[in-house]
Amino acid sequence: MTRFGCICLTLLAGIALGGYYARKPWILYAKQRADLGQILRRLETTEVSELDAVRRNLRLDSPLGKEVQAREKGWRKAGEIPFLIP
Repeated sequence: MTRFGCICLTLLAGIALGGYYARKPWILYAKQRADLGQILRRLETTEVSELDAVRRNLRLDSPLGKEVQAREKGWRKAGEIPFLIP
């Protein structure tokens, strides 16, 4: 084998070994990216539901919200005549 052939064979062997040993970090990287995607999706849904809960609490804690709740339960002001739509 010539000197050039030995150099080419050594380079090819180095590239093959480098690719083989670099495989595991790339697999871990892909797995971590997938896990991160799941975590971010869960975080977004949690933030949205938490924001909805805060808005609902703010709406219900306001005077208008309290009156709406009372009217849903059938309460009415003293002397108020109910207006029923047929």
